[in-house]
Parts: sequence; C-alpha cells; structure tokens
Amino acid sequence: MEEKLGKIVLSKRKELGLTQEELGKKIGYSAQAISKFEDGSASLSVMVLPNLTQALNLKVNDIVGISEEKEEEKEILSIPLLAKQIKQFRKKLKLSQTEFGEKLSLSQRTIRNYEEGYSIPPISFLLKIYKVFSFPPSKLIYQNKELKEAKKKRKKH
Repeated sequence: MEEKLGKIVLSKRKELGLTQEELGKKIGYSAQAISKFEDGSASLSVMVLPNLTQALNLKVNDIVGISEEKEEEKEILSIPLLAKQIKQFRKKLKLSQTEFGEKLSLSQRTIRNYEEGYSIPPISFLLKIYKVFSFPPSKLIYQNKELKEAKKKRKKH
C-alpha cells in the first residue's frame, strides 16, 4: 500500500521537476524520508497531507489514488479534528473500537490512540478506510458535515 502511494508522489514530483530534497523542504521532511516513502519502505503521517498536496498541486484523494469525488478545500487539518472525525466516523458505523480495528486489521489500542489524538495515522490508514468502507479520505481530514449530522442525531436519541 505504501509503495502505491509512494509511486503517486514520485510521479507527480518528477512531473513538477522537483528533487526529493526540494519536496522534503516544502513539507518538512528530509530527502531520505521522501526517498523511503517513494520506494514504499516508510510511511508519512496524515498530518503532512495538506503540505504535500499543496507542494504537488494535488487533492487529498489524488494522493491516495482516488479520483471519484469532487473535493473542496475546507478547514485545515489538525490532530484534534482528525481524531474527532475518526471517532465520529466509527460511531456513525455503530462499531466498537475493537470491531472497527478488526475491519481495518488494526488493534483496538491503535484505534483508541488515533481517536484520542495520541497517535497520528499514516496516509495508508486513509486508503484502508476507503477500501473497506468506501469513505473518501478527504471527508476524514477536512471538517465533514455528514459526520457532524450523525453526531447531532446520536445526541438527540
């Protein structure tokens, strides 16, 4: 999965004529980290997506290889927002942390850490969410009206 994401970044970086060092400076990573990400041997944090998409003139869904939905720029990604969105999404599905983790091949502890903001998921987490639940990554990293509405409905019941 990381390899596929890395190839997308590599292709776009080369298309723009950027070196790994230049891209790394734009997103706050070393050239070595970019190299490892491009060859699939390392992952990047979801938190780098806004800078990465801006540096490569892409949308979030492009980075993970999804181009089915128009993506609007919304509230800037933050750890608390991402954690809240993950939790709201899981609750919308009416799944426990354990059930959600099992569907994504992750532990309950990992899901809890993502939801509490103790850990930041890698970009590949977004792709897993899309593959398993058909939920576009952009809806997790930007403020999502759908998830807000689901939360309001739960509070009323």
